Amino acid sequence: MKLTTWNIRGLGSRRKQRNLSNIIKEEKLDMVFIQETKCSMDKIREIHNKWLIKYEYLEVKANNLAGGILTLWDPQKFGILDTKASRNYLSLVCSSIGDNETYMITNVYGP
Repeated sequence: MKLTTWNIRGLGSRRKQRNLSNIIKEEKLDMVFIQETKCSMDKIREIHNKWLIKYEYLEVKANNLAGGILTLWDPQKFGILDTKASRNYLSLVCSSIGDNETYMITNVYGP
């Protein structure tokens, strides 16, 4: 299982979007935790559709240009069983498809 986390401090620029996409592909990441997206839900959907279409995702929307949490996962590796979220965290209960293990993973943003 390959995971990474990144306080990206804004995912609005194409350069950061491209860098994120390249890192995910080069490292063959299974799950990615992004904090401080500073993006609207529409912008996250646009980024997903352009750069990250292979991954499924859940998000906690940014409050204007502050905060925002994004968790991406490879649906060929994980199935999501349950989620919980607030402004500062996004938790997933997921099942690993290969070995059927269950995990609870939390993406935290602490301003």
